[in-house]
Amino acid sequence: MKKTLVAAGVVIALGIVWTGGAWYTGKKLENHLSEMVTQANEQLKRTAPEAGVELSYQNYQRGVFSSHLQLVVKPVAGADNTWLKPGQSIVLDESVSHGPFPLAQLKTLNLIPSMASVKTTLVNNDAAKPLFDIAKGDAPLSSIPALVMAAIPAPISLSIR
Repeated sequence: MKKTLVAAGVVIALGIVWTGGAWYTGKKLENHLSEMVTQANEQLKRTAPEAGVELSYQNYQRGVFSSHLQLVVKPVAGADNTWLKPGQSIVLDESVSHGPFPLAQLKTLNLIPSMASVKTTLVNNDAAKPLFDIAKGDAPLSSIPALVMAAIPAPISLSIR
């Protein structure tokens, strides 16, 4: 009886710590998201100014264990851009599982602690439609969930169909 009670207490305590950790990392992501997008835009301007695109995010929804948002790549106003017309955008669906043990990683029995696990999928819109046509309606680009360790992303694995 006593061992069962101790085991149940340990399981409950671990559940509380895991839930609190997931909530905390989700809150950190929410607080730093606009700063990270600003840094990405600064890096785009510095390393590829001829691209003429900028990054933004929309539809951010935070939960306890995961968040969902869309990253939007759009042309910079007034920039000469040959691959994106004014008003067009490339949209990426981002599903983020919060750490310290993201659910997306636990499903694959990956028990490495991390801040988050991110899965990216290209959205079918007017700018991406030719890619979806080539892939016969399937998402032509999606990522295998990538671990984010202390805000330093691991190399992203892409699946191109």
